[in-house]
Amino acid sequence: MRTHHPAAVAERTKQIAHRTDRDRALDDSEIVASGYRLQLTLVDLIDLQIQSRHLRWNVESRPLRHRLEMLDTILGASASIVADRMQLLGIAPDARVATAFQDLLFDPLAAGPFGIEVVEAELSDRLDRFLARLSDSITIIAEDEPSARLLSQVWRRTTTWAGESRLQGSFVT
Repeated sequence: MRTHHPAAVAERTKQIAHRTDRDRALDDSEIVASGYRLQLTLVDLIDLQIQSRHLRWNVESRPLRHRLEMLDTILGASASIVADRMQLLGIAPDARVATAFQDLLFDPLAAGPFGIEVVEAELSDRLDRFLARLSDSITIIAEDEPSARLLSQVWRRTTTWAGESRLQGSFVT
């Protein structure tokens, strides 16, 4: 069983209460818009994570596999944070395959194995499309400052990883 330090629990409770006060200022249409854009981002993060795993499992390069494993960690943590934000807004996060399939941003990948160039090209293309939709979402939900700020953090983490991995693309360079 996992136990939490009482001070950490108190701080987390205070953060949630603070966010809830801010969220009360949002009208229903802003919550619906934020919920929709957060759901799109959640689906994109999960799909991108699955596809990056497929690439990682099917490339021979150890350094590239290691970089893809770091991306997997970033995408998984980002998906959890987005889902937490949705819950704070009173919206149930939905990662079911049937729901995700309705809004998939990425085409399926071919079966492996893949060369390094193919992996980098496929990943750069997917990151570009993800970051373009994420950018649109940040703009659309700007009135919901906590959600927009959270999506901006996802943007920064993803572009930082891409920059460190030297991936090329219109959004990742």
